[in-house]
Amino acid sequence: MAKRSKWTSKGWWKYQARRPRAAATKAVVSLASRAKALRLLYFPTKLSDDELFAKLTKDVVEIKNHITMAFKYRKIFRDTTEMLQKHPTLSTSPDAGYWYDWLRTLYAHYIVMSVRRELDRGATSPNLFRLLHEISKRPEILSRARYEAFFEGTVFKEHGLNVWDTQFTEMAGPGAFIDPKVVRKDIDEVDKQAKLVVLYANKIVAHRTTESVQTTLKHVNDSLEAIEKVLQKYYSLLTGGGLMGAEPSIINNWQAAFTVPWISPVED
Repeated sequence: MAKRSKWTSKGWWKYQARRPRAAATKAVVSLASRAKALRLLYFPTKLSDDELFAKLTKDVVEIKNHITMAFKYRKIFRDTTEMLQKHPTLSTSPDAGYWYDWLRTLYAHYIVMSVRRELDRGATSPNLFRLLHEISKRPEILSRARYEAFFEGTVFKEHGLNVWDTQFTEMAGPGAFIDPKVVRKDIDEVDKQAKLVVLYANKIVAHRTTESVQTTLKHVNDSLEAIEKVLQKYYSLLTGGGLMGAEPSIINNWQAAFTVPWISPVED
């Protein structure tokens, strides 16, 4: 019996007919998902004040965890750089310089993307921009009364020491709830500090272009410090807790790996 050619196979033609539809369906679903995320960002579902406050409180904790991780890796990179610079032989070794260039590149790509993620306008998960954007649209969520409630049962309340009004005014303005201008100013300040860093992330790291972006580690550090300052404010307003800084203490002795040889010397 002669073998049928695929060109005359009914099953093969049915398979080919399904392929473009499946690809098109996948593309449409992806586009619809993206459109839905953007719609929710700029036209969010109307939550009650309590529901939105609970959501933003959860979001700011998640954001804090991601920013804290970036600061942790910055500390490790800085400490490693300091060890290398102080080493009597490695500080001038071309071989160590080759390794350090690799380490510096990895860190640079990671840290600029960390900054970019917090300011990504199209993000579908919580980030600093989305948090501030939602607050600017519903400023009544961060009210003086809500902030005062964090002090219930504390020594300040028991002794009639009204510290919450002063703190709220310093962070949010003199009104009954946060001034939207304060929120927009915070967004603008972080955007201004991170402009070159985000541009570098978009042009050099996320995409391959021939453009040159003059971004330095100082630009990155200024961006991180601007992000840290804004995070401290909104973490306090949303949780009532204090955040001394975004850089965590590293309990584990991560430098132990540098106290032992990794490779045995090659014998002549």
